[in-house]
Amino acid sequence: MIQVLTLSDAKVPRAMVEASVETISYAGIGPTAISLSWTESTDFTFTSYALRESTAGPVGPWSVVANIFDRANTTYYFAGLAPGGTEWWEIVYQNTTGSRETIPPLQSTQPPVASLTVSQTTSTSAQLVWDNNAGYGGHLAFASYQLMKSANGGAFSLETVISDYARHSYTVSDLLASTSYSFYLITTDQCTGCPASFPSPSSSNTVSIQTPGPLTSAISAPTNPVEVGEPASFTCAAGGGVPPYTYSWGFGDGAAGEGAMLSHTYGTPGVVAVSCTVTDNLGTAAKDSTDVMVGSDPSIVTFTVSPSTLLPGDKVTFDVSASGGYGALSYSYANLPPGCLTTNSTSLSCYPTSSGNYRVTVTVTDRGMESANATAVLTVGPQRVLGLPQAMGLAVIFGGVAAIGVLILSIFLTLRRKRRPPALTTG
Repeated sequence: MIQVLTLSDAKVPRAMVEASVETISYAGIGPTAISLSWTESTDFTFTSYALRESTAGPVGPWSVVANIFDRANTTYYFAGLAPGGTEWWEIVYQNTTGSRETIPPLQSTQPPVASLTVSQTTSTSAQLVWDNNAGYGGHLAFASYQLMKSANGGAFSLETVISDYARHSYTVSDLLASTSYSFYLITTDQCTGCPASFPSPSSSNTVSIQTPGPLTSAISAPTNPVEVGEPASFTCAAGGGVPPYTYSWGFGDGAAGEGAMLSHTYGTPGVVAVSCTVTDNLGTAAKDSTDVMVGSDPSIVTFTVSPSTLLPGDKVTFDVSASGGYGALSYSYANLPPGCLTTNSTSLSCYPTSSGNYRVTVTVTDRGMESANATAVLTVGPQRVLGLPQAMGLAVIFGGVAAIGVLILSIFLTLRRKRRPPALTTG
């Protein structure tokens, strides 16, 4: 700390104010420091220089900053000034007979502190940019920039130290998502050529940013299979990051699209991977993808029954051929005759046990629960007579029926004759 002294020496009076031969100026000036220089005294009776400062105006009141007794020492480094403040400086030349001051005094205005700005370059990084308003020279020299950082209102800590005066930017990386950060810059000047460095720091304004939450992309796609040739609707929702967002689609069949909501028509069945990439205003990207089932309704090409006419106990086979649909197809049969049970197969063989006409229906269903059906007619004839061929068995059956009928008729006629009363005779 520089001690301020008051001047008590006698002063040579002047009849009128006029510019002196001696002058005072500054070679370097910063927000909080100044490097002064003045004309060397040529007076052989020189005793000292008195450096004086006023904060009120060019006529004082004055305070002595330093008394210098070396005639050749005509420079002085002063720190601890207020940024933007105005001071007046003068040198009082003292000799054995009195003193005189520099006229007019030097007026100086300290430059402002560094101005700091911040811009978010990515979701996890920010760029800090600043200026330096100091004019270096004389004893005033640059020392360092120190960037200070605080997270979520906590204490500030040192982020980095930069010793290059010409560097006026720095990128802070590895920032956490959804976090509030504050930064300020300390510019430190110092005295060069002095017994000590006498650092003179000044702090910039404080800047803040709020990092966004993690960028997300979420696809809403049909959960049921999409039909070939039918438009399917897709939606992509973005979250986090920094809006506005852009949306890029890949539909898995070589087609692409842009926008948050789109429809797309597929030409061939299969499983396709649909993706949506969201890009925010910082260039950060997030991708979501989902599999979509594309298919056509199943159809039955053929449904046959062989043979279509048979007797109970004979073997019958149902065969179905289907196409289309999504995924594996399942099969079920309905209205089967007794002796036949449904099965999940393209072929069903069984042995009917009851006569009748049967309209057997097959239903084909795909993974998307789309279905198709077809019907085939099966005729099961009467039960055959054991041990006889089919034709002979029918003849025996019909012959037996006829014989029974004749027998019943004969019995009926015989009984009728017995009941008739005897005929009367006349003599």
